[in-house]
Amino acid sequence: MIPASFDYVAPSSPREAIRLLESDKDAVLLAGGHSLLTALKQRTKRASRVIDIAQIGLGEVSITVDGDLKIEAAVTQTALAEYCAKVGWTILAEVGEKAGDPMIRERGTFVGALCAAEPGGDWAAAALALDAQLHIYTSSGEYHLPYAEYLEDGLAESHMVLGALVPAQHRKARQGYVKVKHAGIGWSVASVGFVECGEGIQLGAGGALSKPARLRSVEDQFAKIAATDDRLASIFSALEGLEFHGDRYAPAVWRRKRLAILLRDITQAHSFKEPA
Repeated sequence: MIPASFDYVAPSSPREAIRLLESDKDAVLLAGGHSLLTALKQRTKRASRVIDIAQIGLGEVSITVDGDLKIEAAVTQTALAEYCAKVGWTILAEVGEKAGDPMIRERGTFVGALCAAEPGGDWAAAALALDAQLHIYTSSGEYHLPYAEYLEDGLAESHMVLGALVPAQHRKARQGYVKVKHAGIGWSVASVGFVECGEGIQLGAGGALSKPARLRSVEDQFAKIAATDDRLASIFSALEGLEFHGDRYAPAVWRRKRLAILLRDITQAHSFKEPA
């Protein structure tokens, strides 16, 4: 299909990009653009102006002096996965092997995937488990915001995400990513990113939920769940109150069950002490 007409601009700085964004409420930012270009072509999304931030740069991934993983906005998913495989960020390298397909990973960016927060995306679940932060730029200044807060509360003001930061303390923690894969498009039907922290665990979920989220209710009960005989029943109880996503391929009740089974499998593979 052919998208509706729009203006195209390529600013050379974040300040110029924000100025353009603030001057047009129907403008959108383009980085890798994999999801955006598809939405524009299918006309499920319309934009009066596309602001391409490729000319700004933002294509580096590195380890900071504090040991944090710094991922700029234009870093592709393939580049991130290859880098993380070399430096030892296990969960992100693993997501890179399982997310979508090679064409998506070559074009799509990590930060773009976090901002889009598609229900079937893969990267958000890992970012949530890792306590990732987003580097936010606005006309009034810039700051870091936990990704979980960004998803839960959103941002009312015009902003640009310059990158993401993953705290150093999780680099050597036991971690991983499991998913039930959509047979047709490779996206997640249900997925969990997990990172062990001391005697506890951090869980980010995707696919099954209406949007990616930290499973705090499951985290709080994880040791108790791991010690029970009927883990699935305990997990279903902990998942109550969450909003599940469903479609013609996989209804919400089935996604919920698949997510619970993934969580059960994680409890079987890891040992946790039940709280006194």
